[in-house]
Amino acid sequence: MNLLSELVRSVRGLLSQSKRRRSTSRFAARGDGLEPRQLMTVIVPGGFESEPNNGRGQHNEISVSVASTAVSSRVNGHVTARGDTQDVYKMDLLDPVTNGTFQLSGLRANLNLEIQDTEGRVLATAQRRGTVAERIQLGNMAAGTYFIRIFRGGAAGSVYTCTFNGNRASASRQPAAAAGQSAGDSEPNNSRLLASYPGALSEGGSVEVDGSLAKKDPHDWYCISLPTGGTLTVELNNISADLDLEIQDASGRTLAISDYGGTTAEQIRLQNLSAGDYYVRVHQLGRSISGYKLSAALQRAAAADDLQANDSQGEAQRIAGLQPGASTMTHGSISASDRQDWYQISVPTGGSITAELSGLTDDLDLEVRDSSGRILGTSTNGSTIGERLSLQTLAPGDYYVRIYGYGRANSPWQLSTTVVPTGFLDVEPNNRRIHAASVGNLSIAASESGTAAAAPVSRLIQGSLNADPVDWYRFQISRESEITADFAGGPAGTGTPTQLRSGRLAAGNYCLRVTKDASLENFVLTLTDDAGRELSRVLQAVSADSSYTISLATVTA
Repeated sequence: MNLLSELVRSVRGLLSQSKRRRSTSRFAARGDGLEPRQLMTVIVPGGFESEPNNGRGQHNEISVSVASTAVSSRVNGHVTARGDTQDVYKMDLLDPVTNGTFQLSGLRANLNLEIQDTEGRVLATAQRRGTVAERIQLGNMAAGTYFIRIFRGGAAGSVYTCTFNGNRASASRQPAAAAGQSAGDSEPNNSRLLASYPGALSEGGSVEVDGSLAKKDPHDWYCISLPTGGTLTVELNNISADLDLEIQDASGRTLAISDYGGTTAEQIRLQNLSAGDYYVRVHQLGRSISGYKLSAALQRAAAADDLQANDSQGEAQRIAGLQPGASTMTHGSISASDRQDWYQISVPTGGSITAELSGLTDDLDLEVRDSSGRILGTSTNGSTIGERLSLQTLAPGDYYVRIYGYGRANSPWQLSTTVVPTGFLDVEPNNRRIHAASVGNLSIAASESGTAAAAPVSRLIQGSLNADPVDWYRFQISRESEITADFAGGPAGTGTPTQLRSGRLAAGNYCLRVTKDASLENFVLTLTDDAGRELSRVLQAVSADSSYTISLATVTA
């Protein structure tokens, strides 16, 4: 009992000190909704929040990174349903900033975002419903101190990622990383929430990270911030075991995977990305243990914005700069005054088109037509669910993508388009059967061919094993058929082919695998069923540049 009395008297003595009382009342008077408490600051260098950070008097301080003209900061955190209902961060800008933008994303429940100045005055609040990302654009920001408040919009808690991006208005006094300098793998970074932050990439900029994966460290995550958007190239080099590479957007959607076999370097190139945060995941295949060098670079992308004069097929905006197998991003919006957007895609040699619509806040739909206006495919998922269309074995010509709202829906959108031309089917990564490049259906249905039975179709595949050890291709047949594959080293028409002939095959899915034998002097072409069981194989001498061609056809009964 005496011990408790002494403790109470000690606490009362501390609270009676005038300086401490003025400090707590000053922060409590600014309306953070919490009881007065001792000022406590925890510095969080672009990582995960550190509790307690539930008010201005007990906040985390987040660091600001500078790369060339770009200014950025980022923090991951978690607001809970009970107890931890808000998080507060302090951010100091040593220089004026233009285009200052805050974003709150990765939400699983309704969270809100508020920005205050150094005196506690509210500068802006974003309170959208549901799990839609919150965004505040303050534009020109003076040098000084800002507070970021993240709080619940309902009863449920949620994880989140809060980012800040802007441009320096003057020569910066903040420390910037040297161009091309290698940073280290900052552990723990084994999840998106703990992702390391190498910094923001301005146009023409690059960053390198040296890291490693071990038995108890199978994943490394990095967050790359793009203040201006563009074409992002990420490479994984200097590996001594099989490591793979993946890129996700801020919502967790996978944009691309690179999974070459063995110690082959990994590479992903994404064109016309919008400004924002992108997450790079380096991970093991099985229990592979290896060091690595991860590099990322940003280049200017060809303009592919939503033009207001693209409201019909005749006014369709052409999507230029499509590279075989690479994804090109286009951004726009549907509104009351702009009910549909049209885009033209050219496929001069025929092939396949994949179109994906994402980033929706309302119900938009997707459609693809040919040059005559005939609808080839429609995707009409409800609500804010993304749309996707994949059209195979298209004839040479122009095709048109139409984006439109359901009813009076208004929403921003992001369109990803990928074209794989006929004759360029070695689209990486296709180094595993599950990622096999699609050759399409080798039988045209009777209704399309005008005959009583399915008609045979041929395909020309051109590929190379110059930078990867194996290529996989998948095809379908609609009825019982024989498959012939004339396999030659070198470009089309330059080598003497060896023919693989299958014998009778039932209708279904099949794969071709191209690799080299142990001597590295011969290609090996293997036909398998969809489960990977070998059906037939042939050998062919390796060409000087490791390129090859396959003329694939069906022989019907």
